[in-house]
Amino acid sequence: MTSQIRLLLAVSLLLSGANAQEEPLVFRGGTTLVEFTVIALDGEGDPVTDLSPQELSVREKGRPRELAFFRFEGGEQEETPVQLPAGSFTNRPELSPGPPRNVTAILLDSLNTQPEDQIYARAQVMRFMRELAPDTRVALYLLGRDLQVLHDFTDDPASLRDSIAKADTRLQMQMHDDVETMAIDAQAFIDSLPADIQASVIPSQTALIELAQMANQQSSERRTRQTLASLETLGDHLAGIPGRKSLVWISGGIQMLSITGQMGNGPRGGIKSYEDWMRATGQKLATQGVALYAVDARGNHGSSTSGGYEAKRVRTMTRDRGRPGIFEEQMQASAISNDPLPAMEKIAGITGGRAIFHTNDMTRGITAVASDVKGTYSLGFYTVDDPDGKWRPIDVKVSRDGVKLRYSQGYLAAAPTKTARPWTDQDWNTAITSPVSATTLAIDARGALASRGDVQEVSLTVQFAPQSLHFQAAKTDLRLAFVELALVDKAANGAFSVKLQQLQLPYNREHPDKPFQVHHSWTLAPGTDTVRVIVHDQLTGQFGTLDLPMAQLPRQAAQ
Repeated sequence: MTSQIRLLLAVSLLLSGANAQEEPLVFRGGTTLVEFTVIALDGEGDPVTDLSPQELSVREKGRPRELAFFRFEGGEQEETPVQLPAGSFTNRPELSPGPPRNVTAILLDSLNTQPEDQIYARAQVMRFMRELAPDTRVALYLLGRDLQVLHDFTDDPASLRDSIAKADTRLQMQMHDDVETMAIDAQAFIDSLPADIQASVIPSQTALIELAQMANQQSSERRTRQTLASLETLGDHLAGIPGRKSLVWISGGIQMLSITGQMGNGPRGGIKSYEDWMRATGQKLATQGVALYAVDARGNHGSSTSGGYEAKRVRTMTRDRGRPGIFEEQMQASAISNDPLPAMEKIAGITGGRAIFHTNDMTRGITAVASDVKGTYSLGFYTVDDPDGKWRPIDVKVSRDGVKLRYSQGYLAAAPTKTARPWTDQDWNTAITSPVSATTLAIDARGALASRGDVQEVSLTVQFAPQSLHFQAAKTDLRLAFVELALVDKAANGAFSVKLQQLQLPYNREHPDKPFQVHHSWTLAPGTDTVRVIVHDQLTGQFGTLDLPMAQLPRQAAQ
C-alpha cells in the first residue's frame, strides 16, 4: 500500500462575505483563558460539595489571579442533545454525541503488562462495568502493538463489557531477560566449580548478565517512547471536552530510571534517566485538563519496595556464611530499573491525578475517579503574560479548615514560533493514522456525495474558528495565521491519499469571531470510506481532526 501526500494549493485567503454561503456555527473564544479543575476533599477523604469562590485563591507563578469563572462539577449535569443537519459534522465535544463534561477514559495496557496480570485486570474492569453508575460516561482504549479504540464514550455498561470481551488483549509484552534469575543461576554455577577456577569464570558470566541488562534497556526505552506517545495522543483526543477528563491507565508500568552494569559502573555500566520524558508528558496532559490515574496492574506483589522483594533479595543474593552475592549489584540495578512506580507517580502528580498501587483491586482507579468527580470544581482565570513556551506553576489555597485540594501543578504557556513550521511527513502520518480524533482546534464540516458511474465525488465545506489560531503581524497592516489544511481519503485497508493546502488567513478586525470557511470538491480515491479533515496551526503546533464517514453523507445529483 502506497500512501501519498500531494500539495494542491498554496494561497493567501482573503475571506469575504461571499464565502459564507451557510450560517456558521458559533465557536467559543478566549485564547488567554486558563481553565483547570480542583478536587476538594475533607479530612476523611470525602468530597466537599459546597465551596464558594470566595474561599479559594489562585496564584500563577506566585502572582494572584482573579477567578474568571467558578463551576461546581460534582452535581448532575444537564445534557442538551444537539441534532446536527444531515451532512454536518463537528469535532467539538459539546456538539458531538456522547458526554458533555467530566468523562473517564480507561486505557488497558497490554504493551507493558505481563499476560497473567492482563487477564486479572481485564476481569476486574469487566466486573466494574456491571456496577457502573447511571449516566457515567466511559470510553475504552487498548495499548498493544498500537493504540486501539475499543469503545468511544458511552453510558451503556453492557456495550462496554461486550467491547472488552471481544478485544484481543493476547499480545504479550516483549519479554525481558530475567537478570535476577540469570544472576542466581550464574552464582550457583560458579559455587559448584572448584575454588581454584571460580575467579576465571566470573568475567564471562558477568558479561552475559550485563549484556542482558543492556538489551532490556533498549527494549524498555522503545516501549516507554510508544507508551508516552499514546498517552499524549489520548490527551489530544480529550483536550476539547469541558470539565474534568480522567484517564485511567491500567499497566505494569514503564521505567523512569535505567541502570546497567554494577549499579552503573563497569565497562557495560551506565545510568539513564527518563524523568524529563515523564515530566513533558505530564505537563502536556495537565495543560489539556487530563488527570492521569495510574494503576499498577501487578497488584500487591508488584512493588520493589515491598517486604516480599526484600526477602527474596536477601535469600537469593547471599551465599553460605552470609557472604555477599557476586552479582548483587547487577540484581539491584535490575530491580531499580524495573520499578514502574516513580514514573506513575511523576506523571499522575503533575496532572492532579493519583498513582494507585499495592492493591489487587484494579478498579480502584476507576472508583477513585467517580469519587473525585463528586468534589470537582472547574476554575478559570485570564493570564496577563504573553505565552513564553514555559511551564507556569499554579497554586490554589482554600480558606476553610480541614479541606484539602488536588489539582494539576500548572500548565504550558505554549508560545508560537516566529516563523511558520510546516509538519514533516512523520507528523502528518501520525495525525492521519491516529485511531482517535484531536479536539484542540475546533472544526466543523458540511459535505455531500455525488456519483458519476463508479466514481464518487465529494463536495466539502470546512469551517474553523479564528479564536483557535495565532495571528502574527506581517510586513503590511495585516495579521496572518499560517494554517495547513489536509483532506485525507482513507480506506479500510489503511491506504490513504492527501490533499494539502497551505493557507495564510488574515485577521478580521471588524468581525474577529467570524469563522473561516474553505470549500473544495474532488474525486475520492478508490475504496475511500472516510475523509479525515486536519487543521494545523503552523505557529503554535496545535491541531484538530474530524472524520466524515462517507456512508453518512447525503447524496446529490451529479453536475
